[in-house]
Amino acid sequence: MKQMRVLHYGVGWIGAEAARLVMRKHGMQIVGALDLDAEKIGRDLGEVLDIPKRLGVVVNNNSRALLTKTEADIAVHTTGSGFKDVYP
Repeated sequence: MKQMRVLHYGVGWIGAEAARLVMRKHGMQIVGALDLDAEKIGRDLGEVLDIPKRLGVVVNNNSRALLTKTEADIAVHTTGSGFKDVYP
């Protein structure tokens, strides 16, 4: 069975919980992470999620570069709670 490749767009409180959920799901693999928080950029996603396992996924802040070089099947978008806020 092919793994579903997942890109996380936003890894704040809600995004981190979503990433932890994806990690528990069989058949899903996190292949990318994006966030604008300077404290998270350049760090391994496992460290950002505060789990003991390093995932080999570095949090990036350049969406164009990440989306160009990362093959993902789906994106989990958790940059905000309101459509009017995140649409632009």
